[in-house]
Amino acid sequence: MFPDPHSDNRPSIEGTLAGETVVITGASQGIGRVIAQWFSNSEAALLLIARNEAKLEETRQLCSPEAHSRIEILSHNLAESTISTSHLKKPFSNPSILVSVAGSFLYKTLHETTQSEYQQQLDVNLFTAVNLVKSFLPSLKNQSKRRIITIDSIAATMGLGDSGAYSSSKHALLGYVRSLREELREDAIPVTSIHLGQTYSTSWESSDMDPSKLINPWDVAQSIHSIACLSPQSSMDELTIMPSGGPVAPF
Repeated sequence: MFPDPHSDNRPSIEGTLAGETVVITGASQGIGRVIAQWFSNSEAALLLIARNEAKLEETRQLCSPEAHSRIEILSHNLAESTISTSHLKKPFSNPSILVSVAGSFLYKTLHETTQSEYQQQLDVNLFTAVNLVKSFLPSLKNQSKRRIITIDSIAATMGLGDSGAYSSSKHALLGYVRSLREELREDAIPVTSIHLGQTYSTSWESSDMDPSKLINPWDVAQSIHSIACLSPQSSMDELTIMPSGGPVAPF
């Protein structure tokens, strides 16, 4: 868990997802945990995925108490493999909304980055989303309300001199999501890319950065929930969220 300097500045939830099932990756900490907490108030069933089962359970306990019975946690490394949905009970085996949050940041110059570090960045930042979609797309196509929402990074739209492998992997993710969006047009499955700037999360725990200079993670959760509540005939293709005062170091 991390300090929540925005606890007194949480917007109220609007809209409901009753009867829907939402999958959230990276839900064991940081932004993914906040998104899970937000969605737990939306009446949806939630499948929370990350590698660390104990932290996933912490997330569940932080969610709305009324939602605990409709929350399932799954410890799985999506960077390495897809999920066998046959092992999941309903409604978690048949979600209607996928929210891909999991990611990894590497602060290192390209010259110093090793091949294994490049691969790790691609595995987490690209293949987690790829394997999430591969796991649930067949059942997603059978849902009346279906949607895929992926957080990439503002780094997907620019080069970064101090974290090039991270930027490269996010460029790859954005290319994948844009291609997926076009591929799924005929199926009328909206696919959203969120270009996210620096947001307060666990990665800033040891920093002396003033949280007010960073994006409020509850605003990110609210934005994703609003997209999830759109009618099926509407698509938010891409959305950029930045700190209101502009980017802060390290990029």
